[in-house]
Amino acid sequence: MMLADVFLGIGSSDCEAIGSGLVAQPVNTWTSVAYLLAGAWIIARSRRWLLDPSAVVFGVLVAANGVGSIAYHASADSLGRWMHDLSILGALGFVAGWHVGRLRPAGSARAGRWAIGAAGVVLLAMGVVLVPVPDATNAAV
Repeated sequence: MMLADVFLGIGSSDCEAIGSGLVAQPVNTWTSVAYLLAGAWIIARSRRWLLDPSAVVFGVLVAANGVGSIAYHASADSLGRWMHDLSILGALGFVAGWHVGRLRPAGSARAGRWAIGAAGVVLLAMGVVLVPVPDATNAAV
């Protein structure tokens, strides 16, 4: 195995074998529902918990992670993989942007804007990159 294989994930696979039934990876598919529920919970509770309004965006990204994971693990096709990987990267971009925003002067008040901006940039850039280079996810993470 070459060093590039480690960073690009070439030859890697999920821990669940891909089956031949209606759902390719039933355990991974059903456990992905947890992301969907967690995202909905974040959205529903954000106002009551007095969270920054950007928490709704994070909730949407977490729920999208659930949808993408379900799509990928159920079908194991290239569109499902794209949705799966892009939604993970979008949520990670949000978290990274939040922390960068907190480092800036008056960061507490603007961290949500940084988070949304970073998530947007990651989604746009990686949405394009993952089409020709689907193995770029591991390097991006």
